[in-house]
Amino acid sequence: MTQARSFQYQVALKKETVWGTGVAPDVTFPITDGSGVPQIGATYDDGKRGVPTADFDALLDAGQGEMSYEGWLYPIAIGHPLMGIFGEDTVTGAADPYTHTFKQKIDVPSYTIEETYLSGANGGVRYTGARFAGLTLSWNAESGPLTYSTNLMSKLPTVVTPAAPAIGIETAFEGWRATITSTDLTSPCVVTQGEINLTRDLQVVHTGCDDQDPSFINAGPMRVEGSLQVAFTSMNLYNLFRNGVRQSFLLEFTKGSPVRELALTCTDAFFGAAPPEWDRGGISTFMRLSFRGIYNATDVGSCVVALKNSQATAY
Repeated sequence: MTQARSFQYQVALKKETVWGTGVAPDVTFPITDGSGVPQIGATYDDGKRGVPTADFDALLDAGQGEMSYEGWLYPIAIGHPLMGIFGEDTVTGAADPYTHTFKQKIDVPSYTIEETYLSGANGGVRYTGARFAGLTLSWNAESGPLTYSTNLMSKLPTVVTPAAPAIGIETAFEGWRATITSTDLTSPCVVTQGEINLTRDLQVVHTGCDDQDPSFINAGPMRVEGSLQVAFTSMNLYNLFRNGVRQSFLLEFTKGSPVRELALTCTDAFFGAAPPEWDRGGISTFMRLSFRGIYNATDVGSCVVALKNSQATAY
């Protein structure tokens, strides 16, 4: 018998046609950390029987799968969680690069997720009916890549022989490639690091159907929140919060030929979302700004993402 080795762990996914009806994953999703967990509560009978024993019976409750992953952001792979959060992908272009435009929709797709633990038969688990609850994009201009973290909820996992599709080869974005276009943040260039959070609250619904799995996993509206650390150079930066300024915000990462690009636009970004935080621990002074995306007719929502890569079909 061979013990599982950490490098064998693999995450693969595929969009479902019908919620909760599993399909064979055909895409390997790159991660550096994370895992899925079956969340099942237990109920104990701790009644009185006249003997010094605490528990007399135990039952498993209904439950759901919960997954959290993080890793480097790659321009093809990231389209899957973007589709899962936004709900719509429109593809344009006749050749590489193709542009995928993600916009907010009421209904979002579900996915089958497989995790490989061991090679061979019955060496992994499958989560069906998985919906994305959140996607965070993070970067630091000084070091490291643009990264993502994401979390999902699903039906309870089952043991399967995983599909283990081929590994895709892509190139990530360096953090220093971040370009911000916004009236008070562009000239001079002052953003040193930041993160963007795209979230949809999920509600798991269990019904009396003689089934431990959820009957529904419903997605709420999408919220867009951002946090930016800026080199403090002007009181205009402070006044973004103090005056509750609303202005267009564009974050872009671009590299390569054919070009690979991620562009997130909030046409109406509200910079009064939270009080500024100060960092005076070193020689330089930095301030952290927070903003929230507001619905507008241009984005037909609170933000829109355009992704350029070599994939010709919609996610």
